[in-house]
Amino acid sequence: MDRFDEKIIGYESTKNILRQILDALKRPELYKSKGASIPRGLLMESAPGLGKSLLASVFIKESGRKSLVFRKTSQENSFLDELRAAFSATKEAAPSILLLEDFNLYVESNSPYAPELACLQACIDDARNTDIFVIATTNDTKYMPPSLLRPGRFDYTLYLDPPTVSYPHLRAHE
Repeated sequence: MDRFDEKIIGYESTKNILRQILDALKRPELYKSKGASIPRGLLMESAPGLGKSLLASVFIKESGRKSLVFRKTSQENSFLDELRAAFSATKEAAPSILLLEDFNLYVESNSPYAPELACLQACIDDARNTDIFVIATTNDTKYMPPSLLRPGRFDYTLYLDPPTVSYPHLRAHE
């Protein structure tokens, strides 16, 4: 039993995918020797409250890597500076993981020329040849440009549906 089973009920297929990604991060030489590329990013999408942050934090603990959690707390140019600094600090701590929480709030404009978008894509692209793994959590990707979501920036996208549980031994009173 690992931390996924200790901390998270359900989401078995999601936990198995996360375990596979972790295996590649922990044993990159094995995967490279077989011609596989090492994953660089994971995007998790779901409605609020379904466990994205919990899954990400368990993933980080299981990885054994240093990590940094980043949330957008400021606007405009200071945000861009803070984002660059987060990527820089994560790069210095490599092998590491950068968790970008509430990713859908980072880009305020639908314009493909938004400065936040350009900065974010550049930071992710610059991290590609380093030993940084980027995890982003979001409530919705509907308004995000495809260029931000494409493979190479995020190798995996996991959509979390609400867990379904049936209790056959429970009945409503009639």
